[in-house]
Amino acid sequence: MARIVLVLASLLLYTQLALAAQVKLQWDINANADPSGTVAIYKSNGCTGSYTIVQTQSESQTTWTDTQVEPGKVYCWYVVGRLAGKESTPSNVLTFQMPQELTLPETSNLRGEIE
Repeated sequence: MARIVLVLASLLLYTQLALAAQVKLQWDINANADPSGTVAIYKSNGCTGSYTIVQTQSESQTTWTDTQVEPGKVYCWYVVGRLAGKESTPSNVLTFQMPQELTLPETSNLRGEIE
Protein backbone atom coordinates (compact mmCIF):
# COMPACT_ATOMS: atom_id res chain seq x y z
CA MET A 1 0.00 0.00 0.00
CA ALA A 2 1.39 3.33 -0.94
CA ARG A 3 1.81 5.66 1.98
CA ILE A 4 1.81 9.31 1.19
CA VAL A 5 3.35 12.01 3.26
CA LEU A 6 2.51 15.56 2.40
CA VAL A 7 5.75 17.29 3.21
CA LEU A 8 5.64 20.25 0.95
CA ALA A 9 2.78 22.38 -0.17
CA SER A 10 2.94 25.77 -1.69
CA LEU A 11 0.39 28.42 -2.35
CA LEU A 12 0.84 30.01 -5.72
CA LEU A 13 -1.31 33.00 -6.43
CA TYR A 14 -1.50 34.09 -10.01
CA THR A 15 -2.94 37.54 -10.49
CA GLN A 16 -4.82 37.53 -13.74
CA LEU A 17 -7.31 39.89 -15.29
CA ALA A 18 -10.05 38.31 -13.24
CA LEU A 19 -7.84 38.45 -10.13
CA ALA A 20 -8.34 34.72 -9.65
CA ALA A 21 -6.23 32.57 -7.34
CA GLN A 22 -5.20 28.97 -7.46
CA VAL A 23 -3.48 26.65 -5.03
CA LYS A 24 -0.72 24.28 -6.07
CA LEU A 25 -0.42 21.20 -3.87
CA GLN A 26 2.78 19.16 -3.83
CA TRP A 27 3.63 15.98 -1.90
CA ASP A 28 6.10 13.09 -1.72
CA ILE A 29 5.48 9.39 -2.31
CA ASN A 30 7.52 6.78 -0.46
CA ALA A 31 10.17 5.12 -2.63
CA ASN A 32 8.78 1.57 -2.40
CA ALA A 33 5.20 2.45 -3.42
CA ASP A 34 3.52 0.15 -5.94
CA PRO A 35 3.63 1.99 -9.30
CA SER A 36 0.09 0.89 -10.17
CA GLY A 37 -1.37 2.94 -7.31
CA THR A 38 -3.20 6.23 -7.55
CA VAL A 39 -3.50 9.32 -5.40
CA ALA A 40 -6.81 10.83 -4.30
CA ILE A 41 -6.97 14.48 -3.29
CA TYR A 42 -9.69 15.41 -0.82
CA LYS A 43 -10.95 18.96 -0.23
CA SER A 44 -13.21 20.67 2.28
CA ASN A 45 -14.69 24.12 1.70
CA GLY A 46 -14.58 25.99 5.00
CA CYS A 47 -12.78 23.10 6.72
CA THR A 48 -15.75 22.42 8.96
CA GLY A 49 -17.69 19.84 6.97
CA SER A 50 -16.99 16.69 5.09
CA TYR A 51 -14.24 16.20 2.53
CA THR A 52 -14.88 15.19 -1.07
CA ILE A 53 -12.51 13.79 -3.68
CA VAL A 54 -11.63 16.54 -6.14
CA GLN A 55 -8.91 14.73 -8.09
CA THR A 56 -7.62 11.20 -8.67
CA GLN A 57 -4.39 10.73 -10.56
CA SER A 58 -1.40 8.44 -11.02
CA GLU A 59 0.86 8.33 -7.99
CA SER A 60 3.76 9.32 -10.24
CA GLN A 61 2.18 12.78 -10.45
CA THR A 62 3.08 14.54 -7.21
CA THR A 63 1.48 17.93 -7.82
CA TRP A 64 -1.99 19.22 -8.56
CA THR A 65 -3.37 22.73 -8.92
CA ASP A 66 -6.78 23.58 -7.53
CA THR A 67 -8.33 26.36 -9.59
CA GLN A 68 -11.70 26.12 -7.83
CA VAL A 69 -10.98 28.56 -5.02
CA GLU A 70 -12.56 31.91 -4.22
CA PRO A 71 -11.14 35.04 -2.58
CA GLY A 72 -11.66 35.31 1.17
CA LYS A 73 -12.63 31.66 1.70
CA VAL A 74 -10.88 28.94 3.69
CA TYR A 75 -10.04 25.56 2.16
CA CYS A 76 -8.48 22.34 3.49
CA TRP A 77 -6.94 19.44 1.55
CA TYR A 78 -5.33 16.08 2.24
CA VAL A 79 -4.11 13.25 0.02
CA VAL A 80 -4.15 9.46 0.26
CA GLY A 81 -2.61 6.65 -1.73
CA ARG A 82 -5.02 4.14 -3.27
CA LEU A 83 -4.37 0.59 -4.40
CA ALA A 84 -6.66 -2.40 -4.89
CA GLY A 85 -9.66 -0.58 -3.40
CA LYS A 86 -7.85 0.45 -0.22
CA GLU A 87 -6.60 3.84 0.96
CA SER A 88 -3.41 4.67 2.83
CA THR A 89 -3.27 6.70 5.99
CA PRO A 90 -4.18 10.30 5.09
CA SER A 91 -1.48 12.92 4.82
CA ASN A 92 -1.48 15.94 7.05
CA VAL A 93 -4.23 18.48 6.38
CA LEU A 94 -3.22 21.63 4.56
CA THR A 95 -5.28 24.76 5.26
CA PHE A 96 -5.26 28.06 3.38
CA GLN A 97 -7.23 31.27 3.88
CA MET A 98 -7.45 32.76 0.41
CA PRO A 99 -6.63 36.47 0.18
CA GLN A 100 -9.49 38.90 -0.28
CA GLU A 101 -10.14 39.96 -3.84
CA LEU A 102 -8.40 43.18 -4.73
CA THR A 103 -10.48 46.28 -5.31
CA LEU A 104 -9.54 47.89 -8.57
CA PRO A 105 -9.37 51.68 -8.64
CA GLU A 106 -12.29 53.22 -10.48
CA THR A 107 -11.67 55.96 -12.97
CA SER A 108 -14.07 58.67 -14.09
CA ASN A 109 -14.27 62.14 -15.53
CA LEU A 110 -11.87 61.66 -18.41
CA ARG A 111 -11.19 65.00 -20.08
CA GLY A 112 -9.14 66.33 -22.93
CA GLU A 113 -8.60 69.30 -25.14
CA ILE A 114 -7.23 69.95 -28.60
CA GLU A 115 -4.04 71.99 -28.54
